[in-house]
Amino acid sequence: MTNDVTSNKFEYIINRPIGYSKSPLNQHQRQLSISNTLQPNLIENNKQLNPQHTNRESTTTPFKLNDLPVEIISTIINNLSQFDILNLIRTCSKLYNLGLPILYQYIVIDSNFNIFNNNEYKTNGITYINSSFNLKKFLKTYNNKIESSSHLIKIYKFKCLSLPDSISLYDDKFNLELIKFFSKLYYLNSLIWINYNFRLEFLYNLPNTELINTLILNIRFIDYLSNDQDNWLEDFNYEKYYFPNLTNFQIKHFENASNIIKIINNLLINENNPVEACNRLQNLSLSARCNPNDFIFGDNFDEQTNHNNHFFKSMFIKSKLKYLENLTSLSLNDMIVSNDDADLLINSVNLKNLKILQLRGIEEINNNSNQSLTYLSNNSFLLKILPYLTNIVHLALEIFEVKNTLPNFLIELSNINTHIRSLDLSTYLQFNLSNSISCLINLDKLSLEVYDPIDDLSCEDLSIEFYNQISNLNLKTLRINNSSNIQGLINLITSQLQLEYLDIIGSKAGGAPNLGLGMVHPTIFDDWFKVQHVALFYLKLNSNLKYISINECLFQCKKNLIINPIDGLNYWFNEKVRCRGLLEVDD
Repeated sequence: MTNDVTSNKFEYIINRPIGYSKSPLNQHQRQLSISNTLQPNLIENNKQLNPQHTNRESTTTPFKLNDLPVEIISTIINNLSQFDILNLIRTCSKLYNLGLPILYQYIVIDSNFNIFNNNEYKTNGITYINSSFNLKKFLKTYNNKIESSSHLIKIYKFKCLSLPDSISLYDDKFNLELIKFFSKLYYLNSLIWINYNFRLEFLYNLPNTELINTLILNIRFIDYLSNDQDNWLEDFNYEKYYFPNLTNFQIKHFENASNIIKIINNLLINENNPVEACNRLQNLSLSARCNPNDFIFGDNFDEQTNHNNHFFKSMFIKSKLKYLENLTSLSLNDMIVSNDDADLLINSVNLKNLKILQLRGIEEINNNSNQSLTYLSNNSFLLKILPYLTNIVHLALEIFEVKNTLPNFLIELSNINTHIRSLDLSTYLQFNLSNSISCLINLDKLSLEVYDPIDDLSCEDLSIEFYNQISNLNLKTLRINNSSNIQGLINLITSQLQLEYLDIIGSKAGGAPNLGLGMVHPTIFDDWFKVQHVALFYLKLNSNLKYISINECLFQCKKNLIINPIDGLNYWFNEKVRCRGLLEVDD
């Protein structure tokens, strides 16, 4: 036979789409498809040309994955994504029994998860659910199969970052399905719920609370459960909130000091021995919903704060909380403090053992009119706790002081602590701020959000000297204000040879509007198109960059100065560029 590509026998090969693997249909009833007619000839020719290959092929058996030892197969499956495992378990019963438990061991509900971006997520050993349809299907499947397949279906970790928009916990049918789901989490050891509207019924129905060591909850808006907000944690059986083995306890958005006492006493301590429970605790995060503008400071301040908002006294004196000897991470947020509260903190927590400290949304007040500003400048809340922060590695501060002592605090910190690697500051612009930051020479992560002390808005006229003073650092990640003095920012970015993650914030971070792109590109990436020229400008300054964010518009940097807009990775990126609160950090 002559292999003439113009003959009819090659008609289907020429017309076959690229990448199409199946033989085309035989449109001539009496004639075989070209792939079938040529195949015997091709095989015979191959045998003549490669007789050794033919002999080897006849003596070897095909490789089968399920013939490998179970240990090796399990190692392979543990390094696959949920999508690969789903394909694998459809092949045979053995791989089904080995792969199915991996799909259920760690469940994450995240509406922002995008399968096209999953290279930036840790996907092996985790199953992500990002749509209302998949979430409802998952709950129904688990609730129906758990009793008969409990040897295969074991959820050890459950994390809810963000529910799909169409899901509502006020939907009775969905809520009942979710309560049923919680009542069947027989093997759970980690419960993380960061989405709003967590319900107490979920905790109430957990079957084996002694297995749980991590409890991280956002209880904002939970007060709809009771008309009397002060009794919101007393509407259920007290014993049902018994968690005897907690090492990681984080609660945010409680309403007042009375509630934090109930949270500590009923959830953290409960029937536990208080000393043993506190010695067991390693991570603690508590965040209030305090708004300093709601208070009228004056002669009745002490009575007012003792009753509603004296959080430190409520936590460390009035509650069952004892000395926290082994704590490694502490996060206290959105609270009003005085310099006297520093003494309470020092006497209640082993601060020298801390690796992570976060104080965000902290408003320092002077509750003693006899204390002068000179006294406060030497005895502020920060300066009092400073001598004990010798082992801090990650520090996040957003504290508004009576007398600004932050620059002095940072300078003194650099003298007693050489371990600090990441610094996350939100503060007013003040004298010597950038110079004090530059003293922390071992920093590799810096997030700096500077506000104008006059209008409380993001400061956009930072001087060239401000940027130049922190150019001595060797940063891997940088988050910082944009400025009208662009040359200083250019100098800073150019100087950072190891910089991989850059986040520029501020209303002018995107530069001037570009070509009216709001009309040219009416797509979900409209905001990205408006600032992509700015991202490209920074990439040209430092080609080592991997990701650039301009006001939450994230770009992935490729070789040859190419940038691609990316959506759905802001949560992951914020973990990279910020010393995030423990509630937001992946466990």
